[in-house]
Amino acid sequence: MKQLTEGSVSKITDGMISIKQHLNAIGLQDKSEVLIIRSRSGFLRVIPIISNFTVHVRVSLDLGSFTEASHILYARIRQSDIRLLHSTGFCPLEDSCLWEGYFAIQDKDKIEEFIAWLRSLDVVHEVETVYLTGDEYGVTKGGAK
Repeated sequence: MKQLTEGSVSKITDGMISIKQHLNAIGLQDKSEVLIIRSRSGFLRVIPIISNFTVHVRVSLDLGSFTEASHILYARIRQSDIRLLHSTGFCPLEDSCLWEGYFAIQDKDKIEEFIAWLRSLDVVHEVETVYLTGDEYGVTKGGAK
């Protein structure tokens, strides 16, 4: 039978988790760069990356427009030639939803253009960006408009 996932049990030693048994299956070698994402529910996701420059974009969207806005958002990502590494969305609040995306930064101008476009949308309440690596990058938080 085909399988969807593969699990293993590992111990945390000095803050490190061994993933040796998974390296070949996900195309990694020792010293490879990875993006590690932690969810509020306690899950860790390990994503192989080519470049260590990554941006996390968090968007608060209008609850009633979430489905339509997410379709528009993904269409824009495909058109913009920016590399989405991971995304998730959730509607935990009474009047808004959260969408988060992690992007590989091949071209900072394209990412900044995408973020400016997000801020221009009427259904966007707020946009927050965190550049996870690189000396010239930092945290940018701010409203949608």
